[in-house]
Amino acid sequence: MKKTITVFLFLLAGITMFAQDELRARMELKNAETAYSEGRYSDALEHLDKTQASLGKWSHQISYLRILSLDKLCNYDDMQSAYFQQLREEVKKYLDYNRTNADKAVMEKVEEVYAVEEHLNNELHAQEAWVKVDQTSQTDLRGYLASYPQSAKAGIAHNILNDMQKRENDLQPRDTWEQIKDTEDMAELERFIRDYAGTPEAQIAAGRFKLIRLVDMVFVQGGTFTMNNPPHQVTLSDFYIGRYEVTQALWELIMGSNPSINKGDNLPVVNVTWNAAQEFIDKLNDRTGKKYRLPTEAEWEYAARGGVKSKGYKYSGSNKANDVGWYNMSEGLIDSKEMREVGKKQPNELGIFDMSGNAYEWCSDWHGNLNSNPQVNPKGPDTGTQKVIRGGSSRYPTSTLRVSFRKNSMLPFSEINISD
Repeated sequence: MKKTITVFLFLLAGITMFAQDELRARMELKNAETAYSEGRYSDALEHLDKTQASLGKWSHQISYLRILSLDKLCNYDDMQSAYFQQLREEVKKYLDYNRTNADKAVMEKVEEVYAVEEHLNNELHAQEAWVKVDQTSQTDLRGYLASYPQSAKAGIAHNILNDMQKRENDLQPRDTWEQIKDTEDMAELERFIRDYAGTPEAQIAAGRFKLIRLVDMVFVQGGTFTMNNPPHQVTLSDFYIGRYEVTQALWELIMGSNPSINKGDNLPVVNVTWNAAQEFIDKLNDRTGKKYRLPTEAEWEYAARGGVKSKGYKYSGSNKANDVGWYNMSEGLIDSKEMREVGKKQPNELGIFDMSGNAYEWCSDWHGNLNSNPQVNPKGPDTGTQKVIRGGSSRYPTSTLRVSFRKNSMLPFSEINISD
């Protein structure tokens, strides 16, 4: 009787302990489910380990939730990671169990496990394929992405391709600019600026566009004319001369400063010495690769008279000073020191503006007596103390605006025109 009681008490204690373990397992499984639903996958795994320890055996319920948690934690980019290896083992156990058991609960969840297995297998294939990819080949990288768009390495492939594209995009404006950097085609520059907006090359192109627009040259066909003081024949070769007096905008673009008192982009730059004019031209030539220079006195007068299209006007483009030039007491000029924007009066026969009035213009020649003998491309005296200025200005009366009027000066307010 005593032995029977002892066995009964032992069995009762065992049953009680089993019940406690089962209760503890249920609680831990519940905690695991809560942790998983809240995205705390590591905590879920910890609770599942405790669940299995309480039960003392493997369970398909524990295995199912462990697979889902490991799938979330697994770094598919690293097939050697502990999570990856655990996940493979757990999936195998679960599917092996499924093949030998017709448990309804297992059957309801097996599709999700199969999906994880497929993901695992795809990643294994993707990893094997990645090893063979030439990461310097866009073709290889795009082929890999087409085959394994959702793989762990897909992000890396995308990043490499994006970097390649960025480098190509950086090179494209650079290469294109190298091909057109010497162009003077305004439309071509405008297209480049539009197509590659925001790039350093587009900024350079915009600067060149502005420079070309500001440096507007007129072709002057060579010929023979009578130059006065004293009258003598001069024959000149073809040359170019600026359509406008050099503006403050152009001066600032090249020199980075503006010596003029009254400021305005389209006003002629003044307070320019002859040496400063030479410095400007040197910098302009460096910037453009051209060979600009000051016109000779003979070239200046020939262009002012209208070249081969000359109609013999007293002023550059008219016999009426007010039609073509700004001068002291000219209509609308309220201050004898006031300059006006270039190109506002009518041009001469060659389409050149302001060669009479507005601002005096430097020539390259030293001032001296002109030779009365016929001359070919004269450049003036070899030496001297002052340079020639031509064209008159808004400070002076109409007599200074005549195309034949000569003056010598180092005047600080003299302006320049350029020739080529």
